[in-house]
Amino acid sequence: MLLIPQVGRNDNALIIEYKTTKTLENLDAVAQAGLAQIIAKQYHTKVKTYPHVRKITSIALAFCGKEVTLAYRVDEVNAYR
Repeated sequence: MLLIPQVGRNDNALIIEYKTTKTLENLDAVAQAGLAQIIAKQYHTKVKTYPHVRKITSIALAFCGKEVTLAYRVDEVNAYR
């Protein structure tokens, strides 16, 4: 999921990846794998077309039933341009 802020409201875009697992032991690894997928598949390329966006927060959520964990990273858009 890609969330782009309105012009003049904010300068931080969000990229969110959802993953599920059947065992709690894998929860952290699945979240890290989701973050790696965001980076490897270059989900940030669409964000580069919005000149008002300065930061990208990439979030990977991993679910196991009602349990959830996340992995994230924040990057400056200039690093991608």
